Amino acid sequence: MKIDSYAFGAITINGQTYHQDLIVLPDRILPNWRRTRGHSLDIEDIPEIIACEPDILIVGTGTYGAIDIPPKTRTEITGRNISLLAAPTERACAFFNEHMDKGANAAGAFHLTC
Repeated sequence: MKIDSYAFGAITINGQTYHQDLIVLPDRILPNWRRTRGHSLDIEDIPEIIACEPDILIVGTGTYGAIDIPPKTRTEITGRNISLLAAPTERACAFFNEHMDKGANAAGAFHLTC
């Protein structure tokens, strides 16, 4: 899985463009990702990621970093031996591709707008 490009409100992965937040798993893309509390990431928002047991979760927090990851969520993710890397989405896409190039077992959750 490789991210071809990202611009505000659009991400292209393996030639297909998406216009809503999404989750990228090692074997598939889950489009139209929604969070229960808007711009806050809760563990309940990422059950598919937890189930696939990635080594690292890369969170694109939006162009302006609007997504917050509360300490409780961070603790629950890292407590499952999943490294967590969060950054504005453009930078998160680059990190995701770097990890994929290295053969990492990575998952991503990407907020495409604010």
